[in-house]
Amino acid sequence: TYVEGLYWLDEGRAGSIDAARKAYSQFDDLWQYKDHYRDGRKLQKEARALGIYNISVNWQNHSVMPLPPVVRYELQSQLYQDPWIRYESNEHSSFQVDGVLTIHLLDCVVSPDKWSEYTYPQKIDVQAGFKYQLDEEGHVAKDSLGDDIMVPVFRTLRATVTEVQQTKAIQIFGEVVLDDLRHGIFTKEAFDIEMIFDHRSAHFRGHIQALTPDAKRHLHKEPMPYPADEEMFQESLVDFGPQLRRLARKLLKQEII
Repeated sequence: TYVEGLYWLDEGRAGSIDAARKAYSQFDDLWQYKDHYRDGRKLQKEARALGIYNISVNWQNHSVMPLPPVVRYELQSQLYQDPWIRYESNEHSSFQVDGVLTIHLLDCVVSPDKWSEYTYPQKIDVQAGFKYQLDEEGHVAKDSLGDDIMVPVFRTLRATVTEVQQTKAIQIFGEVVLDDLRHGIFTKEAFDIEMIFDHRSAHFRGHIQALTPDAKRHLHKEPMPYPADEEMFQESLVDFGPQLRRLARKLLKQEII
């Protein structure tokens, strides 16, 4: 195992990431039998360093919206994690770069604030009491026991509901690009992000008893201020984290992992 580790380490020193990782694994197997063997620990540490794929992360914002550093850092922290990959921001890169992962924000489209009102009636029949049932001659009708027959009286309660729907949407278009400098391979994946602000509120006139449970859903809610364009842009990108992780994983799996 030590000899095999040396063999793969030499290949790793010649530039093969896969060989360096195999060397690391061979030395790892060695520790199952011995805690220390010659300079194995030192060589394994070297194999580890040679097997790391260093990625510089770069952001290119071509949209009209500002991209605060805090949003970039939040997204970068959600990138696909692998023990053999190390990320660093482009502006803070302090190691030999093996690949450049660039997130391009190409365009951003924001819809106008939309306000829609829907008015619809509601009604229900409720029992308001009883009255005597009369026979054909106008007398109070009797049942088989001789008691007066009484029948329920209903009245209709009505209400008018006005429901307000506020909507606003944003869509961001972009692509994630991996420039694999070690192998001279350039790959990319397109993406689009959509976020919709949708708020409902309602009020009514009339009898509240006339309202169905569905009609009551948005009562006691007031209209809200529309979110600013910049706020929606930043929230959309933060929510984009899991998708970005999948895209980065796809590109990295194809090329280097």
